[in-house]
Amino acid sequence: MIRTTLLTILAAVVLLLLTIVVGVLVGTAPPQPLPVAAQGGIISNVSVVEPGIGIRSNQTIVVAGNTISEVRPATPEERAGGGGYVMPGLIDMHVHHPGIADSLTAYFNVLYLAHGVTTIRDTGQINEDAAVTYAALEAGEIAGPSVVTCGPILDGPGTVWEQAVLLNENNVAAEVERVAQTGASCIKTYGHLSLPLIRQAQAAAAAHGLKVVSHIPVGVSIDDMPTDDAQHLIGVAAPVGDHPNPMADGWRLFDDARVQHVAEVSLNKNMAHTPTLVFLDSNARRLRHAALAEEFPVHLMPPIFVDLFWLPGQTIRLGGERTEETQQLLEDAFQAGLDATGKLHAAGVKIHAGTDMGNPFSVPGASLVQELRYFQRAGLSIEDALAAATLVPGDFLGGGQARIESGAPADLIQLTDNPLEGLDALDSIEVVVADGRFYPRATLDEAVDRYQSHFNNFVWADLLPVMLAPLMGD
Repeated sequence: MIRTTLLTILAAVVLLLLTIVVGVLVGTAPPQPLPVAAQGGIISNVSVVEPGIGIRSNQTIVVAGNTISEVRPATPEERAGGGGYVMPGLIDMHVHHPGIADSLTAYFNVLYLAHGVTTIRDTGQINEDAAVTYAALEAGEIAGPSVVTCGPILDGPGTVWEQAVLLNENNVAAEVERVAQTGASCIKTYGHLSLPLIRQAQAAAAAHGLKVVSHIPVGVSIDDMPTDDAQHLIGVAAPVGDHPNPMADGWRLFDDARVQHVAEVSLNKNMAHTPTLVFLDSNARRLRHAALAEEFPVHLMPPIFVDLFWLPGQTIRLGGERTEETQQLLEDAFQAGLDATGKLHAAGVKIHAGTDMGNPFSVPGASLVQELRYFQRAGLSIEDALAAATLVPGDFLGGGQARIESGAPADLIQLTDNPLEGLDALDSIEVVVADGRFYPRATLDEAVDRYQSHFNNFVWADLLPVMLAPLMGD
């Protein structure tokens, strides 16, 4: 009798454990991915909108393979149907690969497309999975945006990135050549490099035809900095020397004379700026977690991010140690940076839209749209804000990016509403064309719903946060 009872209890325990294991396996199994669409198609009788260039009515766009083969006036028969607007796909000029789970990577790719982002630039690969994902995207094996890469972060002693390549006076040429051999189109220099090493890296990059994307190190003047695209407005504020809050200090001394000087330097060097205002705002207000969760499009993200990964106690790399005092300093700096962005643009400096996706409260695709709204707050017109995510970065990247003409890459957004009348038009996407592949709105929405259901299940929303919390600290 006792033995029978023990066996019954043991069987029940085993069954419970098996149920938990099966539940975890089912809960972590990724949903059906977004199918990779076939290349080629026709968009008939639309108004072609090229922000910064103009608008053409009653046009038909023919896509063959991954390029635009023809843009021509719509025929009388075509004018009987069609309608709407087509603009270039959006470009996010500052992202990082998530490197957390394959299902997350696939979902993020879907979110990019769902918001009209057809090209992303990885400004420093911070995990080993990135190259595999990007190769699969390029080969058309998975659905998602096209990727421009800068290879791994190039930094010096004191770097915060485990995957960073440390440069010294003897290895610069070899490391830059290694990046070039991966097919990258740029290098990313970071904030712990000395000016001599940055100059060596810039010369080596130029020899391989690579652009230089940079964090301007504390202590290096923007006047001396050799870079094609400066990130986060670092170096724009008045220099005040070495300090634990390089994202904030110096903005107290920022004035019209300083912005005029930075504008002149940037124009003389043909230096673009990627402000990443959406990141600077969330970084500045990190302790205002509840407010950020209400204001940012976090409903699209798995709950584990807001509930665990993005809690205020997590690592803050770019803002120094966080206190209420330093947070207020960063919040004031953000407002000054917003003002600086508008003034630099007004002076003719090239501004790129980027989000620093991979940081807290950054949401693939949605944050780029949010960045464009910040540009409007900074004083840019609707058209200029859109150009900062299309024409301007497209010309920087080259290859006909963000142009709607014969021979250009087929990266397009078809909209119901006119985007030149308001950014809300980006909510009226009908079709996204990425690498010549046509993704209807309904198909993208269904994929988003599948992934949201997946990440809101018991395993992701309830079990994993409990399991990971002890490893995350406060």
